[in-house]
This record gives sequence, C-alpha cells and structure tokens, in this order.
Amino acid sequence: MQLPELIHNTMTTNNPYINNLIEMGYDQQDVQVASTMFQKKTFPCTIYGRTYQTEEEYNAAIHEFMNGM
Repeated sequence: MQLPELIHNTMTTNNPYINNLIEMGYDQQDVQVASTMFQKKTFPCTIYGRTYQTEEEYNAAIHEFMNGM
C-alpha cells in the first residue's frame, strides 16, 4: 500500500458529506468543529467563558456582534 492511500484512508468517515469535504481539501477537524456550531443549544450555555442564560440573550449578543463588525 502506498503512503498517500494510507493517509487518505485514515481520514475517511462513515459520513459521505464529511468524506466529500475532505476530498475537496478541507481538514476533518475543521469540518467537525464547524458542524457543531449549528446544533441546537441548551441554556444556560457557556461559550468561550461567556454564559448566556436564555436563547434570547444569546441571539442578542450575536446580533450585537454581527452589527458591530
């Protein structure tokens, strides 16, 4: 077995969407981290040391951040 095949085989998953992104050149860790951003959050929720008690508080902080850019 050639080395490039071995490296490619260690980076495959059972998820065809992740496999497709890996084949396109994305890093598997980046794909998995990005996918968790869109999961439903439960509250209170702590993100990077900042705690949001409600979803409304979280959405307001995101709104403020996006409009402040």
